[in-house]
Amino acid sequence: MLNSRSLFLLGMLAIFSSQYSYADTFTDGGDAYKAGDFTTAAKKFLEVAVKGDHRAMYALGSMYAGGQGVDRDYKKAYLWFSKAAKYGRLDAQYKLGLMYNEGLGVPQNYKRAARLYFKPAKKGYALAQFRLGLLYAKGHAVKQSKVKAYAWLLAAKQNLDKVSRRNMGVSTDIGQEKGNLFNNVDTNLITVELETIKKDATPEELQEAMLLAQEYSQY
Repeated sequence: MLNSRSLFLLGMLAIFSSQYSYADTFTDGGDAYKAGDFTTAAKKFLEVAVKGDHRAMYALGSMYAGGQGVDRDYKKAYLWFSKAAKYGRLDAQYKLGLMYNEGLGVPQNYKRAARLYFKPAKKGYALAQFRLGLLYAKGHAVKQSKVKAYAWLLAAKQNLDKVSRRNMGVSTDIGQEKGNLFNNVDTNLITVELETIKKDATPEELQEAMLLAQEYSQY
């Protein structure tokens, strides 16, 4: 007959075995994705996402947004991004903001988009910084400001350059495809936006923006 200590150890063993199984399944999904077998990848991610794996939740959201291995479905993408965001994932919060920004799967709402961008932007997430810069440039849900627009865009470019150097320019994000709005942003696009603002800004505004960008890029 098993004593309480033995039962406890068996229980812990079951938990650890389950965790390792989750990790293996997620890895299998990642390997399938890299091999171009998106259908298998989606099935593997779903298997562990329903059991609480936030990595798989985010991956599924990205695949539904991109229509990879599953039919493109922005409502399901929103569902999985929302679940992943509850774990504090900055990338999931950013993509929820993007969905509100563009009205994908949800009614367009710039105020919600801005709120969702702010948290990851203030933690150095470059893509959110880029989108926040665009909101300030256009005055959507925030008071239009060339200074803040330029500062956020410059911080985004600097942070993306760091990431590109670290990853040698190779994106490992799930859901990347040509023409997909959810793709990572090319720094050349940010440069164009910066030049557009620069043409209409005064030297004083640019100086203020540069100082503010230093603050933003250090988040």
